[in-house]
Amino acid sequence: MQWKVRVEVPIKATEDERKLLELINTIVDSDRIYVEEEAGEKRLVALARCISSLSRLRQMLRRERILDAARKRLLSKAMENRLVILIHKQALASKRLSLVDDERESPLGPVIVEILHDRPRDIIDWLAPPTWQGRPLWEKGLPEGECAQE
Repeated sequence: MQWKVRVEVPIKATEDERKLLELINTIVDSDRIYVEEEAGEKRLVALARCISSLSRLRQMLRRERILDAARKRLLSKAMENRLVILIHKQALASKRLSLVDDERESPLGPVIVEILHDRPRDIIDWLAPPTWQGRPLWEKGLPEGECAQE
């Protein structure tokens, strides 16, 4: 399956996979979910064809009122055709959104969101637009090419 969004969550021995699945569903509406094992480490992986699958994450950024902080962090992480977002796993389990800069900031490992798009800045503008006095200056629609080709 071609994908635009990949969400990956490490599975520790003490964690319940069903709860981690709920965690993923908090931020993404995935098309496919599976367990991946490599070098003795397990991960729950969710794939989505369309960037719109991150609408829940987009809403959480607004609800938590962290658009400016998130935008700054996302802009610093943007690459040529990819955007990687690290989310604190325990905070997300408490229905809170906390972005981290480094995997070590989330003791049980972060939730890793990888977004593929030719213009990551357009994704950032959709997820976390600039604000003035806590309110978005504008709301952009989904960027062109938001779904992977079949």
